[in-house]
Amino acid sequence: MELLEKISKLAIELDWDVAFAGKSSGNHHLERVSKIAGHLLSEVGEKCGDRFVVLAGAWLHDVGLINGNWEHASRGKTIAGALLRSLGIEDATRVRIEHCVEAHDRGMEGEGVEAGTVEAEIVHDADTLDKIGPLGVLRHSWKMSLELTSAQLLTHLPKHLDERKENLYLDVSRRIAAPYEGALRDFFADEKAALRILDVISQCAKDGIPSEDVVKPLRRVASQEFLKVLKGQLQLSILQKQHQK
Repeated sequence: MELLEKISKLAIELDWDVAFAGKSSGNHHLERVSKIAGHLLSEVGEKCGDRFVVLAGAWLHDVGLINGNWEHASRGKTIAGALLRSLGIEDATRVRIEHCVEAHDRGMEGEGVEAGTVEAEIVHDADTLDKIGPLGVLRHSWKMSLELTSAQLLTHLPKHLDERKENLYLDVSRRIAAPYEGALRDFFADEKAALRILDVISQCAKDGIPSEDVVKPLRRVASQEFLKVLKGQLQLSILQKQHQK
């Protein structure tokens, strides 16, 4: 646990202070992904994967963003490896964690490393579940706002989100993702309303407002259903409901 605390602290520092020039400071993506990853591991069974590898991979999966978004998974493997060596992680464990990092963004933006272990599948799916549905609209639009206009984002998003959903490895991940679809259909059905939402997200990104804090200004332009699902994703309520079953 002490090692995981050190890893999480390093990962958060790099994510908040270095990635995106510090504009995303305060976001809780890494925390959510680590919790989702732990849930997925419990669903597939602890015997199927190593908990330390899964959680370390979840915390470190985006470490490559300190050098920009392009090929951040492959670059992140090298950065994560150096961090893990500095912490004295044994080679066999380090290699498995590195693979979780390099395989977490399968098929996205030119990257195509397939997960070769159940730990890597879990980290990939945990990250993906935080990047689809209304939260996927928010996070990806925030990240791409400096490169694409709102109109370009609206054209780009459907294919991007569909590809992410189709790339999920685990049945439990697809079950978690299913309730998000209705809110997305409504979002894309009303182009004018969608553009208003994307304009707000883009402006917040340019102003350095982290994605979680964009929810408040979105209340002026987004539907109640979109906001309800978005808040549920941010609060991981779907995991709580599954746990209660």
